[in-house]
Amino acid sequence: MRKHLKRIAFLVSLFLMYLVGKEMVQLYHYASAIHPYFAYGLFGLLGVLFVFYAVVPVAAILRMPRYEPPTTDEREAADVLARRVARLKRNPYLVATGFDVAALEPTPESYAAAIAPLKEEARRVRKRYVAHLFYATAISQNGFLDAALILSAHVNLTKDLFTLYGGRATARDLWGVAKRLY
Repeated sequence: MRKHLKRIAFLVSLFLMYLVGKEMVQLYHYASAIHPYFAYGLFGLLGVLFVFYAVVPVAAILRMPRYEPPTTDEREAADVLARRVARLKRNPYLVATGFDVAALEPTPESYAAAIAPLKEEARRVRKRYVAHLFYATAISQNGFLDAALILSAHVNLTKDLFTLYGGRATARDLWGVAKRLY
């Protein structure tokens, strides 16, 4: 059953890619009706913007230090918690907000208390990105531009959240995020 759902999802994604490609060709056609050099310039500008707003943030994400992944081994849990608390003591957002990072102890309660302000800020960051993306896609009225805006917003949101928490997910988890984005 799961295998069939993956195949159906793949076919639907191919159809959506076709629609986005069709919108790209349509945008080129409209731009070339104005002037062929205008169309080249527009797609050159879109390429530069794609690199600046998608490729550069992905590279910044990959350069970030890896956040300590959760463990299922009871013996390692205390070490993982201690490393996470040590990283939280150096978190620039917590320091800037005046959170007492010196009082952090490697206990689950102390860790939860330190994560609570980060969760609240992450919620604000997500709301800001969603509002901006909503307005941008409402204005663009082109599937290709909408797809580019969504990709850029998602990559930059991911980068900002990883920066807020002071590290990125593991490579395997990043691959999962990329698949969900696709």
